[in-house]
Amino acid sequence: MNLKELDLQTLTIFCELHRLGSASKVAKKLGLSNSRVSRRLGVLREMFQDELFVRRNRRQVATGRAKEFLPLCQDMIANFESMQALCMNPASHLSRPRPSTFMNSQQLPWHPIGYVGLAKGSLQSK
Repeated sequence: MNLKELDLQTLTIFCELHRLGSASKVAKKLGLSNSRVSRRLGVLREMFQDELFVRRNRRQVATGRAKEFLPLCQDMIANFESMQALCMNPASHLSRPRPSTFMNSQQLPWHPIGYVGLAKGSLQSK
């Protein structure tokens, strides 16, 4: 497993695929090409040595391994958002709960599409 290949965009793609069930919908939502989404999923599949998502009834459905990774992925994104908020406002960390206290695989208290231009390197939220 090469963690150097794991980045915020890849984590966001993973979470969005779980939510939307379609790589082309993920690409459209994030403003990425279908091939970019496919390549990033390929990196994750290689890392975990698992398909992560399988096609069922015209929808990509998470494997057991992907379901294990989902809460960790959500926590990593939430931690990044907390760090970003702290950088923008040093007092903001006082009012934000730790991600693991409110994250679960069924409910996302954040919206990963809130990022504008992730593909272009901008991480400003809407």
